[in-house]
Amino acid sequence: MNVIFGEENANAAKERFTILELDTFDYDSAADPVTAYCVIGAGQTTLDKIPRLGEMGELHEQLMKNYKAQNWDLCQQLLEHLMPYWGDEMSEFYNILLRRINTNIDHPVADDWSSMVRPRSRNTT
Repeated sequence: MNVIFGEENANAAKERFTILELDTFDYDSAADPVTAYCVIGAGQTTLDKIPRLGEMGELHEQLMKNYKAQNWDLCQQLLEHLMPYWGDEMSEFYNILLRRINTNIDHPVADDWSSMVRPRSRNTT
């Protein structure tokens, strides 16, 4: 998977590549969160998938929007359609997202839940 960071970089690459939002990382409360994006190039898309490229990109956008809105059931349905389409390129991310969704269904999230990923701090001592 080719990954770039930052909305500015993603917007610059949209003319030449399919760009799919991944996670937003909140590293430090003093810094702005940073979003990661998957870059899918023409060489990574087979000819049979090209006619549905735009549609599947929109489904991915709906997935991310509904994940942030905690619409878990809809996310599971969207993942059923998305996982086979993107194949290996997105499979690891989709599997991680599905595990998070299933965990959130089994153990409802707190009112202040955020979809942002907060990396664990490292003990430097």
